[in-house]
Amino acid sequence: MTGGREIVLSQLGRASLEFLGALGARASALQRQMAVDYSASITSLEVPATDATREVKVAFVEGVMARVPAYRYWSVLSRWGSEQNTLVASAAFDEARAAIEPSLTIDPSAIEEPSDFEAPSYWKDFEFHLTAGGWDGHEHMGFIHHELVYEYVVAPGFAGKGGGDITAQRAHACRELPRTDYERVLELGCATGRFTEALAQVFPNAAITGIDPSIAELRYCARWAHDHGRTWSLRRAVAERTGFGPDSFDLVAAYIVLHEMPPNAVVDALRESFRVLAAGGQFLSADVTPYAQLDAYRTFVNEWEPRYRNEPWWRTTAQLDLAGLLTEVGFVDVRAYGLGPAAYPWIVMGTKP
Repeated sequence: MTGGREIVLSQLGRASLEFLGALGARASALQRQMAVDYSASITSLEVPATDATREVKVAFVEGVMARVPAYRYWSVLSRWGSEQNTLVASAAFDEARAAIEPSLTIDPSAIEEPSDFEAPSYWKDFEFHLTAGGWDGHEHMGFIHHELVYEYVVAPGFAGKGGGDITAQRAHACRELPRTDYERVLELGCATGRFTEALAQVFPNAAITGIDPSIAELRYCARWAHDHGRTWSLRRAVAERTGFGPDSFDLVAAYIVLHEMPPNAVVDALRESFRVLAAGGQFLSADVTPYAQLDAYRTFVNEWEPRYRNEPWWRTTAQLDLAGLLTEVGFVDVRAYGLGPAAYPWIVMGTKP
């Protein structure tokens, strides 16, 4: 039972997803062993300082890890598992489509889809996280990722590698904000609505609007909202061109979104956020930890994402001074800090004067 509905999968479909979940658990165990083996291997070595360049830190750790079997096994399992997630989950869905699909219908008016919407090339030309076909590669990709890949593989794997409760982490980020009385909230990149739900729980009196370039993700988000009695406004749009007027919101928030965008789009999104915020409103981003805040080992592990799991903009975002960019855009009282283990997620917030 996920998302409030009974998911009827075939024996093969469920077993295949459970296998990927078990594989992810094994990868998490290997990742923990990697850290132990790395620490044991560097006792007599001069480790690069935290403020060393990314290249220096990654090269050093790569040289050490070349002699660590757990790293080689973890890399193979993690890459192969990531390649299989969407393929296996899509096959499981298609096999049980007749039983599942009727519950996924939505009122077409639940999503505003401007006729002139055009997905940016940085988004439509990439299969983020090795998602086969991209976020709109399957008409029900929102369901497939939210209720199959996420529940069977992502959440258990995140907890297994020491990340804690990935759902609670979203609410924790919301509670870092200085106010509780936001009336109009805009979420950039709402996807299937997991952070949207956290916003709704932390700010129950707010009118929440979510935007995303993926129509498949938005369809599932609308379904989630309906099932849970939420009245969110959803629009197909991108963070750098929201389509809203000035002074439209009291809070603009983004959870693990900016690292999916190239630097020029990130800057444009910050400017757009400033434009649509009312005076006194806040901007919040919870995203990847800057490499400058990480030791050599954590830099190396994070660098695996852009190198091997199709995260084309992770590296550039992890090297941006987001706090400085917010200040340049015009935000004041800017703060930046790590929230959880390994300073993840990285919180950046500011206020429009």
